[in-house]
Amino acid sequence: MNIKLQSKSFRRYSRLATLVVLMPLTACYAYLDSPIETLTPGTNARVRLDEESFGRVLNQAASDGYDARRLDARRRGLVGRVTESTSDSLSILLRGAGGSVYTAKMPNWAISESAVRQFDLKKTGLVVGGFSLFVMAAFGRGWIGGTTQQEGVPNIPPNLMTTSPIISIPFP
Repeated sequence: MNIKLQSKSFRRYSRLATLVVLMPLTACYAYLDSPIETLTPGTNARVRLDEESFGRVLNQAASDGYDARRLDARRRGLVGRVTESTSDSLSILLRGAGGSVYTAKMPNWAISESAVRQFDLKKTGLVVGGFSLFVMAAFGRGWIGGTTQQEGVPNIPPNLMTTSPIISIPFP
C-alpha cells in the first residue's frame, strides 16, 4: 500500500514538475507585424481597425449575442484565427467566454495594422536560460530540495562520550 501511495505521489509531483518546466515556454510566442497579404486562413492574427470599422464590428458582435466587452475598444484590436482572406475582405474567428465564437468580417481598407502570431526563438532562449539559472540557484542554495547539512551540531569532545549499558546492576 505504501508503494502505491508513493507511486501516486510521484506521478502527481512529476506532472506538477512538467507543468512548472513547460510554463515558461508559453511566453515564447509573439505577434510580429506583417502585411495583410500574409494573413492566410488558419493563422492566428491580430488586426487593428479604424474607429468607424471597429464600431461597426462591435455593434454587429453585440447584436449577434457575442460578449462585446471582450473586444479591445481602446486599441480597436481583434485577436483570433483567420477563417477567410480575399482581396477585398478578411474574416477572423473570435473566441469568447464559455466557448462562444463570433466571425468578424471586415474590409481590407479598414485594417490599419496586422500581425501574425509566431514562435520567437530569441525570447524562448532568454526565458529557458533564465529559468534554468533560477532552478540551478534554487537547488544550489537549498531553497528547493533541502540540504543534508545539519545546523547547530554541538561540538562534543570524543573522550566525554560513553556508552550506556543494556543491563545495569545497582550496587548497595
